[in-house]
Amino acid sequence: MKFRYLLILLPLLSFTAVVFSASQDTIQEITTMFTMKMLQQTGLNRAQIAERFPSGETKRAFIIALVSEKGIKTEYLALMDSEEKLRVLSYPKLVENPSGWETVEKYVKILLSFQDSLFSYESFLSAFSPTMLLMQDMGYINLYLDSYSQFIDPKIEKFKSNKPKEDTANIFNTVRHNGLYFLNNITNYLGDKPLDYARIIYEPTDTEYSEKMQKLSRDYFSTVLTQIDIQNYVLAFEILQRSVISGSSEPLLNGISPVVDYATPLDGMFVSDKMGKTASMILLTNMDIQKKIALSIQGKLSNLNDKFAKSYGVMYIEDLKDLLVSEIIFQIFSLNNFKIARDNANPGAITQLMQMYFPNNKKENADMDTLIAQIEKEIYFSACSISQNINSTGLFEIIDGEWRNSFEYIKKENPNINELEKSKLIQLYVLKEAQGHFARVRSTIDFDTDEDEYFVKNYPIYDDYITGEGDTIIVDFLWVLANHPTSTIFRTLGALISNGFNFTKLEEDLSVENISMEIEGFIKLNPYYELWRMEPSYEKRVAITLQNNSQAKNAIKNIFAGYIPDYFKSDIQSLVDIENIYLTRYPVEVYTEGVSQKPVIPRNDKALIFIHGKQQMPYFDENNNPLVNVPYVWRGIGRVAVWDAWYEEIIKNREVFSDFDFYEFLYDSSVLIPQQYGAGLADILNENGFLDDYGEIYIVSHSMGGLVTREAVNSQIEYGNEKILLGEKIEKLFTLDTPHWGTVVQNFILTVKGSLIDALEETPSEFKGSDMSLFGLIRSFLFGDQMDKAADLLIYFSKNNPEVIAKLFSEMLSFLDPFPGGRSMEYASKEYDKALAKYLYPQFGDKFENVLMPRNDLERLNETDNFYGKLYLISAEVSDQTQKFTQGYYITYKLMEKLAQLVSHEFGEDYLKHVRNDAVVPLFSQQIWGVDKGVQRIHFENLDHDEVTHSQDVIEKVMGIFNGKYFSQVGGGKN
Repeated sequence: MKFRYLLILLPLLSFTAVVFSASQDTIQEITTMFTMKMLQQTGLNRAQIAERFPSGETKRAFIIALVSEKGIKTEYLALMDSEEKLRVLSYPKLVENPSGWETVEKYVKILLSFQDSLFSYESFLSAFSPTMLLMQDMGYINLYLDSYSQFIDPKIEKFKSNKPKEDTANIFNTVRHNGLYFLNNITNYLGDKPLDYARIIYEPTDTEYSEKMQKLSRDYFSTVLTQIDIQNYVLAFEILQRSVISGSSEPLLNGISPVVDYATPLDGMFVSDKMGKTASMILLTNMDIQKKIALSIQGKLSNLNDKFAKSYGVMYIEDLKDLLVSEIIFQIFSLNNFKIARDNANPGAITQLMQMYFPNNKKENADMDTLIAQIEKEIYFSACSISQNINSTGLFEIIDGEWRNSFEYIKKENPNINELEKSKLIQLYVLKEAQGHFARVRSTIDFDTDEDEYFVKNYPIYDDYITGEGDTIIVDFLWVLANHPTSTIFRTLGALISNGFNFTKLEEDLSVENISMEIEGFIKLNPYYELWRMEPSYEKRVAITLQNNSQAKNAIKNIFAGYIPDYFKSDIQSLVDIENIYLTRYPVEVYTEGVSQKPVIPRNDKALIFIHGKQQMPYFDENNNPLVNVPYVWRGIGRVAVWDAWYEEIIKNREVFSDFDFYEFLYDSSVLIPQQYGAGLADILNENGFLDDYGEIYIVSHSMGGLVTREAVNSQIEYGNEKILLGEKIEKLFTLDTPHWGTVVQNFILTVKGSLIDALEETPSEFKGSDMSLFGLIRSFLFGDQMDKAADLLIYFSKNNPEVIAKLFSEMLSFLDPFPGGRSMEYASKEYDKALAKYLYPQFGDKFENVLMPRNDLERLNETDNFYGKLYLISAEVSDQTQKFTQGYYITYKLMEKLAQLVSHEFGEDYLKHVRNDAVVPLFSQQIWGVDKGVQRIHFENLDHDEVTHSQDVIEKVMGIFNGKYFSQVGGGKN
């Protein structure tokens, strides 16, 4: 929304609902008579008013009156500045930030939400008279009802003329009953109960129907805390309506079920092969309910206008809330109708629908996705303003800024244009300067016969730590190759990508000519780490929408600069970009470093902290915005999914976890090293009373999260009057598949060196591997094809073209990370690293024997860790007999296995301890081989790196160790 509300500091907030004495609380806008009011009420003269309230700083002004239960009235002055922030004073004494200012801000937000409701989208800096506000909404509702009749009546008349009267009666009866089943099941849906389709005996009037929906919605909105609660309610309407149409007792989470086999008046709007009859019935039912809500709004606006006319500009907060709830419901139906039309209607029908909702505006040409996003923001803003949870404002603002604050685009002024006569398909390019983590490059190609073509890509920057030769990007021309596979100068490349390698010296022909490259700017990642308290969903059903949810599509578009080549189009047609999922928990508190605060919710005796592992590097759209997968605190599906099974177990065993609170440490995982994230977690826990409030604290971590955990417990803190290590206050630590010695695949990032690549061009390896094409290799990662061949091809690339390995693993899969977080997990087995380098590059003698040698802190951590006695190492491995592999993991499993076998064979030495792995981390690393200082090891077989967090056996074993009551219930877990 345009309104950027003042962030209310969480120490001042209370989680319990604030009960406003709202029956007589009022708000009055005085922007146009501000000076007169000040002269009349405050005793200030004009000069004093001008000095204290400069005209350029105050854009809108309000007087708010709060009336206590005893009838005592207290007045406040609220001023909005040009940045849409509020300043609250007592009135008429003008004391800054008086008691009750939080309630005043809430009330101003309600008025602003009302101003921005029903598609108005007006600037909040413009003063509005309440009469104008009311007339605007009343005018819109009147127009909508007229447009609705013009839209639906001809379709009904046509339907009636072509169908027997029994069919027409049945349709209207079905629509009415669908609406009633919908209304009667809202509570069941939100309460995670089966839907009930008992025969309807009593049928309410339209007024009773609207009043019941109004009450249900207002009760829900009064308790919302974040955007997650609000989106859940929006999705409830969407999911529930589909379920009612199908008669399903379990809500239909995604898609429209093709269950309606009879005609409706709206059939002609929908594409027949997209379940048109079902979509038309859902839309018809939605519109019938929405008409009832519109009539209710019309009556409320008329009553509110009568009250306002008699009160000289004073508006009652309770009336505004009541009307705003109705308008939110109206907007939710509008939103879901637009979604149905976007996904299922034909273009002409979409235009008709837009004309109905926007009779006086030319919205029919608006981008549907943009419009949907605007309406969603409006709904979120309005619903948050109604919430009686004071801390909802603070959390709402934090979540709303999550992604925006994590990235910064630095546009390069007067960028240089670099002319290249010729370039390989993939090659290193040294930057003259780097101001971020990604470089945005515009590449223009001059064709002899065609017009110039260009593409823009964001390339990750490999800094001097990796290359030893300056900040470098790996430029490529895969976009050109995909667009021109038969063009003369690219014919060899086309054969390469589609037909396969023959391992001759094809590299000499892999070139693109007549290129200019322009560095347009840089994207900088800003580090973050936060500790969020999570509430298990328990008896609630909580749904959210995932965006850009096809990793395969995102990866292909990223590697081919936003273009999907014909080679992949058939593969990705069925991939889902948008998907709804149910959450097992939702956030209720946040703690950050440097902000000391009291808990919003009372704490139990024990705390369980989950810490996720390495996350993917972000993909970006054409406007440099990250492709958000989860638009909330987790930011990506990996963080949501990793602990789902654990929360499901907690929900099933609520009583045995009744003395636990649950937290998740969320961090970006790329910009800082584990030692920094761990120190941040230690400070957060110490500064916010965790070490005093909790008798026992347990930490369960996965992958890189285990390194963060160990660094945290070994961090020194000032506790009371002494310095201690955090680990002295932690009961037990569990690391799941953590790379305690790193992972060997990450070391391949160190081969991005111009000197090595130049040497390989001069003296290539004789190694022969696979006849797989580059196209086939990409397919194998994304769709699981020919994975043994793919592993052989990766070995070939590692020996001849390591830049290809870096390109595919980082930009396409985000598996390799050139930034500090990723580099902290390079394999720290020096003996093996050196042997592997000698095997890969034997033609150079000792020149590159240290190329894979890491420079991380793992050796230091493993030597100095003070808390091995509290550490449980949960490890896992896979084999050829493993039934379930996470997508793409079989290749990395085979790659690590084959490399260790080849190195052992080459040198006649035993490097086979590096063979076993979980498809991401060698078992050698997970179990900290060579270190035995009281650490406890628990091993599981046939689980890959991701599956270990979803295994019931793992969950039962770990939970059984730290929770005695759970131990008794499940028999202590399994080995």
